[in-house]
Amino acid sequence: MVCGIVKNKNKKNPKIKCDDQSQANADNCADKLWFVGKNSRKYPESEPQMLKHCKQTLNLIKCVKDFTDQCGQGVQKQLANVMLYTVKMNQKSYCTKSSKREEVISFSSCGNSIREATNKCMESFLNGLGKANSAESKYKVPQACW
Repeated sequence: MVCGIVKNKNKKNPKIKCDDQSQANADNCADKLWFVGKNSRKYPESEPQMLKHCKQTLNLIKCVKDFTDQCGQGVQKQLANVMLYTVKMNQKSYCTKSSKREEVISFSSCGNSIREATNKCMESFLNGLGKANSAESKYKVPQACW
């Protein structure tokens, strides 16, 4: 999505440009917010890794939110805000509650051991969704699940 600079008095960061490079940067930040996908981060396997992960997550959320607030429009902006809300709530849960941190750390090595397979699965799923966009309406769901 390439858009012109939005004329908005409530700009959060006037340094953000609505161009391909800024969008690519925001997309890269968004990819890193998930635990699966080609640019995702590994699950933190220790308390120090978790602290670093939590700090990075806040920066990644800001990266995506700044671009979305400045350049997002319509459904894309709404979807980005839903995604960011979900990530914020999860991050708040496992970064502020020791029991949740311990829970994440307890399954991290298992999750990390199957990253390659889950990343391939996610990439296949996303490719299917992309193909579904161009399919006839009645075939969108079957195409996405193919």
